[in-house]
Amino acid sequence: MGAAIGTWFTAVTAGPIGHPNSSETLKHLAENPMWEEVRQEVASLASYERRPDLYQRAFTKRRGELIQRQPTLSNHWLLHTSGLAAAAQAASREEDGNRIGIEEVAAEFARFVTDPAPVCEDWLLLDAELPDDCRVPIGEWTLERVTQERLETLRPTGVLGQFRPFELGSEHLQGAAFLHRKTDRHPSRSFFRLPLMHARPHVQYADPQVVMALWSPEPVHLDAIYSREGSQQTVNLHGGVPVEEQSSDGETFWQQRTIGPFEVEDGLAFSIFCDRVGMLMAAARNELTKGKKATARAQRLGLAAEHLVQATHATYGNHTVMDGMVEELVTHYVIALEALLSDGDSGDLARKVIQRTAALHLSDASRVGVAELAGRAYRARSHYAHGSPPPKDNPFGERDLVLLRKLTLQVMLRWLILWKSDETHGAMLDQSLLSRQLHQLHVEKPLRDFYAATRRRASRPTSVEQGLGQA
Repeated sequence: MGAAIGTWFTAVTAGPIGHPNSSETLKHLAENPMWEEVRQEVASLASYERRPDLYQRAFTKRRGELIQRQPTLSNHWLLHTSGLAAAAQAASREEDGNRIGIEEVAAEFARFVTDPAPVCEDWLLLDAELPDDCRVPIGEWTLERVTQERLETLRPTGVLGQFRPFELGSEHLQGAAFLHRKTDRHPSRSFFRLPLMHARPHVQYADPQVVMALWSPEPVHLDAIYSREGSQQTVNLHGGVPVEEQSSDGETFWQQRTIGPFEVEDGLAFSIFCDRVGMLMAAARNELTKGKKATARAQRLGLAAEHLVQATHATYGNHTVMDGMVEELVTHYVIALEALLSDGDSGDLARKVIQRTAALHLSDASRVGVAELAGRAYRARSHYAHGSPPPKDNPFGERDLVLLRKLTLQVMLRWLILWKSDETHGAMLDQSLLSRQLHQLHVEKPLRDFYAATRRRASRPTSVEQGLGQA
């Protein structure tokens, strides 16, 4: 391997080399006669079974069916992702040639192809403000406040590593909030980067965002999506680091990362809450039928989470929304309530959802207020869906939308707390409305136990406003 790389590297750096991201440059480097010997060495050291990430799959069509051909080594991965093409270009320039040693290049490239396959991770940038040293588990995710030092540990190193893509190097990411997890997806190996083909990429990662919203209704937004593949590369798939100009005297300006209204002050209580609710969310979302498919209830929970996230990304500080968006957000919240409380039965749906929403609350006054708010939301959604103008008397406004957001989040939280694998929420909530004893046993006690275990105060509100202002 070392001899083959050394011979090839010496040959291609003898002349000018174009930009390493150009397909024409990669084609030029791969057409050098010595490159085929390098490929043979790589194939002998890293088979497809051990390093599938170094190979590309190809298909042929036979009698109308796609048939996979033998995978072949990817020149793009070997030249571009490894950093080899960029190192060759740098070495071909006189001012840089002395600092790139052929022996180092050969040794590092050999490690690149013989190391275990990289573990891929999703990294999501949020606009939340977290306490120092915050590191919180949320199901399969970890929520972390990162420092520049932490990000530097993710950067590829070495003579080739310095040329590999690393798109988490912004100086504005000091103290930023990230959600990250290990994943089997490798979007950078696709011709199209899949999240960019989704109209709303943030809904693909709804679960951890919803868990955070259940702690505080202040909106948290997903600003950027990154894919990290071990020490090989970190690429941006969607969005970016939002910045705004700051000045203390009106003359000197600097850029600062934009931070949203979501802020965590009690880090310990937040960690306990997210750990517990994250496990509840994962258990409910992974509920399977006997045929190993997601149950209808798990699918409805996912739908509710997606609509909550869509509504969140249209909501800003102090729960403000853009002009003309109130009715659309009401629709998202009502769909989320229906997904959680309908049990898949569309008969008399509005009445069932309104009553079950009320049944999740603790006092008579709160239940009456919640039912009235949910009913008004249904009427507003109906006017919007059928193209009717909103009613002139008592229209659904931004203040009502704030309460509806808090109500929908509380319904999801309480749905998760009461989640059981052996019965539906609907039947239990219907029965609890008819029996004070059943309500205390199946609703009040589990809620109070949860609040006590997670340091959230169980409340017995006297009005809908008070009830929706607390967990």
